Amino acid sequence: GILLGGYVDKTKQFKAATLACFLVTISTLGMLGIAEGYDINMPQWVVVAGILTLGAAAGPVQPISAELAVEVSYPCDEAAVEATQQLCGNAFSALLVPLCVAASAFDFSVFPGIGPDEDIRGDTVVLMAMVAAVTLIFTTFKAELKRDSFDKLDADGSGGIDAGELKMALGCVDDDIACAEDALSMFERADTDGDGVISKAEYERFRKTESGEKGKRE
Repeated sequence: GILLGGYVDKTKQFKAATLACFLVTISTLGMLGIAEGYDINMPQWVVVAGILTLGAAAGPVQPISAELAVEVSYPCDEAAVEATQQLCGNAFSALLVPLCVAASAFDFSVFPGIGPDEDIRGDTVVLMAMVAAVTLIFTTFKAELKRDSFDKLDADGSGGIDAGELKMALGCVDDDIACAEDALSMFERADTDGDGVISKAEYERFRKTESGEKGKRE
């Protein structure tokens, strides 16, 4: 979890890392569920490795998704976003436990002929179906990483965005007068203290103002 979290912090590959965790989780759940339900005698080290792999894949999903929620909801309060996610996650877990307990009383016959008992417990099916559904839904995720956008515009890492960096971000070329004028107008609106640099606080206020005006127009 620590290694994967460090990788995601550096690369911002939230979607790819989360989908990889989901795929490993559902594969390992399937392997362990079939082995248990079909009474397949696997070596002890395989079972232990499977359980450790399941934990290593499912464990990092929560902290990665919490960081992702902060990124896409920026500049909302980080503590409030994480607390909301934790509260909803705990509530869902509380509902999932009795559902899995009830489902464990049922057995489902799949893949006949590979073992003596040929069934898989209902709780395993519920968990696999849940992970599969979440994986399919998450493949459509396309939200912007808003907290990261300021750092991308601040090309020289000075802590502020100057007019040249803004024009570069907008793709303005030397002979594109209209683009340069749009960039200058945007820069003047954002640079509220007139010091020639858009600070992070000014950038956040500008984004909020622009989003609010866009919502009114729509």
